[in-house]
Amino acid sequence: GPLRPGAHDIPLPRLGADGLDQHQQLGGNDKPMLENGDLLIWQTPQAVPQGRITLSGHTGRPGIVTLDHAFSLARLLRQPGVILPDNYSWLGLIARRADPTGQVTYISFAPQAVIEGTRDRRLQDRDEVILFPAELFPLAAPILPKDEIVIAETDTEDTGELPLPLDDLRALIGSLELDIGGTVQQPGRYPVADSLSAEQALALAGGVQPGVDVETIAHSRFQQGAMISRADIPADRLGNVMVSAGDVLHVDGDRQALARAVEITGAVLRPGRYAVQAGDRLSDLITRAGGLTEQAFPEGAIFTRQSEKRLEKQRILQAAQELDQVVATMLTRDDKPDRDLIEMSRKLSEELRTALPLGRITVEADPLTLANNPAQDLLLQDGDTVYFPERTLTVRVSGEVLSPAALQFISGKDVASYLKEAGGFTALADKARTFVVTPDGSARPLKVSAWNYDPITVLPGSTIVAPRDPKPFDAIELTANIGNILSQIAVTAASIAVITDNDD
Repeated sequence: GPLRPGAHDIPLPRLGADGLDQHQQLGGNDKPMLENGDLLIWQTPQAVPQGRITLSGHTGRPGIVTLDHAFSLARLLRQPGVILPDNYSWLGLIARRADPTGQVTYISFAPQAVIEGTRDRRLQDRDEVILFPAELFPLAAPILPKDEIVIAETDTEDTGELPLPLDDLRALIGSLELDIGGTVQQPGRYPVADSLSAEQALALAGGVQPGVDVETIAHSRFQQGAMISRADIPADRLGNVMVSAGDVLHVDGDRQALARAVEITGAVLRPGRYAVQAGDRLSDLITRAGGLTEQAFPEGAIFTRQSEKRLEKQRILQAAQELDQVVATMLTRDDKPDRDLIEMSRKLSEELRTALPLGRITVEADPLTLANNPAQDLLLQDGDTVYFPERTLTVRVSGEVLSPAALQFISGKDVASYLKEAGGFTALADKARTFVVTPDGSARPLKVSAWNYDPITVLPGSTIVAPRDPKPFDAIELTANIGNILSQIAVTAASIAVITDNDD
């Protein structure tokens, strides 16, 4: 069989024609002609490492490499044929398997920094070094089902197959992305495992679009989701300014575009504000935030949108203004209006004006469901927020009850029992309009007969809302439905209470 790598110093003792012993020293690459009676003695002057690593992904030399030939990344990547001309220069992965469990830990590195000599890392037995093609990045925004993922065809003899699923790759690079947008050829988020110049970053995105004259490039720096600095980089200094993962580069200097951001809070690994661009979806935001914690309750996610908040506030203010106008008209009549009605109307008007709109919309927020059903993956807009509560075993009762509270969830317990535990209705409650808000934010109206004779299932994390009775205002003719507005205020208060309680 072939010699082990590192074996050399091979003595070849031979009996010469004159009958005397001859000794010849062969190198590991020598190919001597052996004769009858020859004896080969293989000696290894030093211990040969027995470890080996695997080189996979987009490389010209996929396969097993012995550790003595690749004891470091630099030693491996500088070997001829390992790096291809179209390799992605700023991300590679080392898959390291722990003994004895075999659990895999991924370590990122920038191939270009390793080859240039500014970074290196020693390799260990059973490491797998994974390289990627440049055309793979930026990854497409939507997370598609696995049977819909399309990888561009490459020369499989040279590159091999991508050694890990794209969804797994998304999760690994979520904290390594550099956001490059504006008038560049290929805007998107590019994973970078090391710092690079702004000039190199623009090259990743294909450079500036033809015909675009750029004097400065907007550069924002984020830390743990929060923007910590913002500056304009002159075009002639792009090579001198270093950028890194989490930064945002915007080429056209559009400050408003740079300011577009969404916020994710609650039970995620990296809560905070994140820059958003066209095509970004809720699943992308969850991935960038590191994913959900083990305690997260995605079914109870509270998603709010600025446009919905404005509409909600507008409806409430219109009702308040109309209420003020009706009261003013009533006061000018000869027949004096009921004093109590006037006082209640004024208090309600003030309550409406100070009510905080939430702008909540019902969304699907479970990452697994979004991966399997991309149509439910909501496109993000500037100012969107999403809050993930922790899994709960409580049911909240709020609104016009004597003792609003978060009560222990008991399987099979009906609405009437929870209402009783909260002290029952107040005198101001509209019993007929009581409803349940399910964890996803949708509402289920109830009737008295439903709690008394036909109990319904209440899920953990639900909120039972007893709104205020609008009947005292029946004498006031309004185009707005006061009952609906009072119910909306009660729902908003309940959602805000969920966020506040979980943040405490």
